[in-house]
Amino acid sequence: MSVNVRPVQVAASAQKGRLELADRLEKLLANDKQWHEFPTPQAYRDARRNGTHGFKKPVCNDKARLINFTGREGNSIELRVIEPTTGPSKGVWLHFHAGGFVIGSNASYDPYLTRLSNELGLTMASVEYRLAPENPYPAGYNDAVDAALFALSEAGVNKLAQQLRVLGGESAGAWYAVSVALSLRDNHGIDVQSQLSAICAGYDMREAFFPPLSHIYATYAVINGAPWLGYYVCLLPRFNLGVYMRLMSARKATLARLVPPVAKLLAECPQVRQYDFSSLEYFSCSAAHLSDEVASKLRNAFPQVALCQTYGCTEASGACVQSGVRDKDMASNASGKAVANLEMRFLDESGNDVGPEEPGEITLRGPNIMMGYLRDLEATAKDMLEGGWYKTGDLGYIDSSGYLIVKGRLKDTIKYNGFQVAPVELEEILVSHPAVEEVALCGIWSEEASSDLVRAYVMPKKGVEAGPSAAKSIAQFLNSQVSGYKQLRGGVVFVDELPKSPTGKVLKRLLKDVPTDSVKAKQSVPASKL
Repeated sequence: MSVNVRPVQVAASAQKGRLELADRLEKLLANDKQWHEFPTPQAYRDARRNGTHGFKKPVCNDKARLINFTGREGNSIELRVIEPTTGPSKGVWLHFHAGGFVIGSNASYDPYLTRLSNELGLTMASVEYRLAPENPYPAGYNDAVDAALFALSEAGVNKLAQQLRVLGGESAGAWYAVSVALSLRDNHGIDVQSQLSAICAGYDMREAFFPPLSHIYATYAVINGAPWLGYYVCLLPRFNLGVYMRLMSARKATLARLVPPVAKLLAECPQVRQYDFSSLEYFSCSAAHLSDEVASKLRNAFPQVALCQTYGCTEASGACVQSGVRDKDMASNASGKAVANLEMRFLDESGNDVGPEEPGEITLRGPNIMMGYLRDLEATAKDMLEGGWYKTGDLGYIDSSGYLIVKGRLKDTIKYNGFQVAPVELEEILVSHPAVEEVALCGIWSEEASSDLVRAYVMPKKGVEAGPSAAKSIAQFLNSQVSGYKQLRGGVVFVDELPKSPTGKVLKRLLKDVPTDSVKAKQSVPASKL
C-alpha cells in the first residue's frame, strides 16, 4: 500500500542560485514517478528499527545552500530554498523532525527526503536527537529556533531571511527578527511525547516495568511513551523485587523507572550484587518525593547509574518536568527541566509571583494542560486561573541551574503561629535517625495553642522498641537541628505502617485518623521559643 501525493512545491526567489536548485528539484520530481509514492508509516518504522532507513550522518561544517522543510498543505510538501553568503553548491538539508517550535515532518516521508537530498547533492543534518545522538540540536524545545541558527552557523549559512512570521498559536501575527524562514501553524498540536523525545529519547532504551498502569506515570511513560519512542518494555503482572531485578539483568535494561518505595528496596537490598546491571544507564524516579537519604543509598549501590527525578500530574497530561541521563550531575532533590512549550510560574498565597529561588505554588500553562475537570465547575474554578494557568498545589522553585526543586504539597504545609513549615524538609532529617524506617509529618490542631502543631508519624525499624525513650530521642534529634517553629510540638506517634497509594505516595489525610493511644512524646519534647 502506498500513499499518493502531489509533487513538492518550491518557494524560490529571483536569485539565480535559488532558481537553479529549484529547477533541478522540479525536473527531478516531474521525471520520476517514484517521487509520488511513499511507504506506509508501518513500513517506515520497520525499516528504521532494522537500520535500513538510509539516513546520512549529519554534516554541519560545510558552507552550504540550505533547503528547509517548512510544512505542507494537504498532501503536498513545501520546501524553501535559502542562499548562503559564500560556499560551494553542495547543500545541507536541515530537517526538523518531531515537532517543537518548528513544524516537523511525518516520519514516513523520511526515506523520500533522504533520496531527494542524495539526488540533489545535499546532506541531511537532523536536529532530532534520536536520529543523531552524536550531534543533538533540541528541536523539541521552545528555543528550537536558536538551535536551528546554531546548526546553520556551523554549516556556514550566516545570512538568511531576516524575519519570521508566526502564522498560528498565541503569537499569531507577530514578527520575529531571526535568521531563518520557518512557518508555525499551531503550537497546540505538539504532543507531550514529541517534547519528551527531545530531552530523553533513545531507540536503544530497554526496561522492565510494573503496575499500576492506571497511574499517569505509566500512561505517559510506558503505554504512550514506549510505542512512540520505539523502545523495549518487559511488563511485570505485579511487583516482586526479586523478579524485577532478575528481569532487569536478563533483559539488559538500560532504564529503570522507580517510585520511592521501590527505590528504597533496591538501595537496601543485599542481593543487588548477585545480578549484572552493567547495561543500566539511569534511574528515573517519580510519583512522589525521593528523600536525600534514599537517593544517596541508591547512588552508592549503583555508582555507575545516573539518578534522575521527574515531576508531573494528570492535569498536565503526565510530564511537566523531565530529566535524563544527560542530567546525571543535577542535585539529588532536583526534578529536571520543563518540557517544551510549558510555562511555569511560582505564586504566593496572594497570587503574586515570588522572587528567584523562593518557594511558591507551581503554576503551569501550555498545550498539555487540561481544560478543566469534567462536570466539576467548582474544582475547575479553584485550580484554573485566567489565561489558562493551572495551580498544581505543589511548592517549588527553579534553582540556579534551571532545574525544578519540589518542596512538597501546599496542602501539606503546616502553619504554626503564622509560620509555614514544609514537612518534606523535616522528614528528610528524621529519616536519617537510626530508629526511623519511614516517617510522615502533618499538622494537628491545638485549641490550647490556637494553631497547628507539627506531629511526626513514625514507622520504626525492626527491633526498635516503640516507647517513650525512642520518641524522646527522635524529637530531640530533630529539634536540635531546626528553628523553634519547626519543632515537634505535636509529638511523635508510632505506627505499624504508613497509609499509601498504589504508587507509594503517603496518604497524609488518613494519618489524622490514627488512634492517639499510640506512644506520644508530647511531654518528652522540651519547650522552645520561636
